[in-house]
Amino acid sequence: MRFAISIGIGETSTAWCSSPPSADLLRLLRCGGLEPLNVTAYPSVVAPGASEQERQLDQLRSGPLHRFKDWPNAEASNARAGVYTVWDTEGRFVYVGMWGRGVALNGPAKFSTRLASHAAWRRSGDQFCVYVADWLVLPTLTAEQITEIGLGRLQVDALVRAYIRDRLAYRFIATEDGKQAYEVEDSIKRGALGERPLLNPARNTRV
Repeated sequence: MRFAISIGIGETSTAWCSSPPSADLLRLLRCGGLEPLNVTAYPSVVAPGASEQERQLDQLRSGPLHRFKDWPNAEASNARAGVYTVWDTEGRFVYVGMWGRGVALNGPAKFSTRLASHAAWRRSGDQFCVYVADWLVLPTLTAEQITEIGLGRLQVDALVRAYIRDRLAYRFIATEDGKQAYEVEDSIKRGALGERPLLNPARNTRV
């Protein structure tokens, strides 16, 4: 499902988002002098004759969302290679990743160990969880929480776990092999979904 926000700025313009716009977003638009006129939900529809890549990107942009708190996902776990996008509860595009690097066409099945690692919520050995800690969790800590962490009474991994469980979900596709998964992931890092991921855009594009 995709959502269109009609905005009155002299002429009426339309902005798209992948989840219902929050009240905070609508207030932010108004503070910027933009008046949201209407919000309309549209099913995700790929045009007839769309290429396989277009269908894959549409699925990763607006396909079903799966919460990390509900892991394991049998369908994802049994795919030998694939790509996933991570979104927060406000509809922000947070991260893109892949699994199955090195898996050849018709090769043996490979479990989605990367998604399983993210769902374990530990920073050790998982770059996604490190990004979540550094970019999304640590900037929100109170002075009291920082003191508790310094005293060993509060674990950063516990905060990362709560953030991922409560605020993040993912979409995914299975691919034929690791090469195809890498190509799709790389194109998304460079903006193939119309925006780049917050945490891991293509090099030199984070702002």
